[in-house]
Amino acid sequence: MGRYDIEKSLSFYLFSKPGFNEGMGRILDMGATLDSYNENLTGAQADYKALLADWITVGNDIKNSIHQYERESAATSKAK
Repeated sequence: MGRYDIEKSLSFYLFSKPGFNEGMGRILDMGATLDSYNENLTGAQADYKALLADWITVGNDIKNSIHQYERESAATSKAK
């Protein structure tokens, strides 16, 4: 798993990712008995991970915006 995959998966670390069969079972699970969450040792640890995931996402958005701006600027300068 590359760094991007790890960073992308941080957004969903509190939620377990069900497989196909479990997903199909959830259709009939009226009492939400199949819901499961990844647990942390403390609330502070969960908050830390959530905040870290948020800042990684913000950083990736800024990085992607900079790269897009550079590509658009290069294309504009070539067209002139």
